[in-house]
Amino acid sequence: MTLDPTLDTLAHALADQGIGAHEPEIAAAARRFSTRLPRSHILLAVLLDRGASAVARERAFGQLLVEYARLDQTGLLDPPAALVA
Repeated sequence: MTLDPTLDTLAHALADQGIGAHEPEIAAAARRFSTRLPRSHILLAVLLDRGASAVARERAFGQLLVEYARLDQTGLLDPPAALVA
């Protein structure tokens, strides 16, 4: 499974430094996930909840990343219509 380089880099950074050190990047990834994975609102809520444990947030990120990569690999992850010119 090939990952988007930006998301892959973020995943490695989370593993090395923890989610708390990357809040702006997490917010950007959440925006990307929310436009492409509209049925994942519960995982997104956990990911963005700074009161949740780091483990829960990191696992939510991992689950979202796997789903995103799976859809991308199968060709089901089309760009949002607003981005297609």
